[in-house]
Amino acid sequence: MGRGSLVADQSKSRGSNSSQSAVDVLIETILVGVAKTVGLLAWWALRFPLASALIAFALGATVWAGWRLGVAVAVLCALGYGLWWYLERESFHRVGGTRFGSRG
Repeated sequence: MGRGSLVADQSKSRGSNSSQSAVDVLIETILVGVAKTVGLLAWWALRFPLASALIAFALGATVWAGWRLGVAVAVLCALGYGLWWYLERESFHRVGGTRFGSRG
């Protein structure tokens, strides 16, 4: 295999439109994964709106003021949920422990 055959093989693969390059496949895989993740997060946000609102609040604090405030907000939300569960379990399960639109 000489140097000429390597150059000839490269020019053939560049000119063909039938196969995708590895970069195109990687970009497509990433975009599909991002779309699936966004869809899953939207689905969970609809199923559990109370928890999703607090998570969105913590993410917003992270974007707006930095990761330290975001972590502080997340910890405060977790402590608030824990205290609510500990002090008023019936209320917690009635409001925050059920899914949106569920019966029972």
